[in-house]
Amino acid sequence: MNLKGSLSRLQRSRADFYRNLAQIFDSNHLIREAWIDMAHDMEQQAVSLENLPGSLWKKWKDEPGTLAEAIQTCCSTHQKIESEENKSLQSCFASTLNMEEPLILRAYVPIIRYLRTDYSDQALEFYIKVKAHMARLSRLIQPFAGDPVLLQRVANLQEFFEHEVQAPIIPPVSAKKSSSKRVPSPRRRGGKNRTVVRTAAKARRVLPLGGRAKRAAKRTKALVGKLDLARRRARR
Repeated sequence: MNLKGSLSRLQRSRADFYRNLAQIFDSNHLIREAWIDMAHDMEQQAVSLENLPGSLWKKWKDEPGTLAEAIQTCCSTHQKIESEENKSLQSCFASTLNMEEPLILRAYVPIIRYLRTDYSDQALEFYIKVKAHMARLSRLIQPFAGDPVLLQRVANLQEFFEHEVQAPIIPPVSAKKSSSKRVPSPRRRGGKNRTVVRTAAKARRVLPLGGRAKRAAKRTKALVGKLDLARRRARR
């Protein structure tokens, strides 16, 4: 199965997992509704990725297998959690974080960063969905967890997600695309020509999420040494 199909199947299974938790905590209306909302979030994320252009997934074939490995890790983690018999509220919170952390940080973050290069609108839309999902997860765990470890994990998940998604992207420069030209310089007295190698690499435009896109990047100011200038007396 391709990356798109594997990820969609994983998201659907996560939605079913949250619906099962809603049935377990059916007596608690607040907790039950929160699990149902989490399941709805997973379905919306799946729909958002399914609507992405097919060219995006074709490009992933030429990329390293990090996304495929992340999806495989998420699937194995999901199967392990489903086999657990302990269904207390604390264990469900821990299981939820065990599933959400690799999915968000190892799968969603690379997808969003990749979308930023060529599909800025889709990147912003998916970024908003994932961020809202994490906010819902935080509102679910914080009032009922009572465990500082779980609370710290939720805070770290949000912090790492924002840091990795908003970090500037430096695309690798391919050796095939880089071009070198030898330009002869004016002849010296000895009659020999000096050659200068010039290389040009065009960087891909990346739009920041949640902010306005800048038309052109600001150039770094050149460093100028201090100059000692003689002071002139002002004439009255």
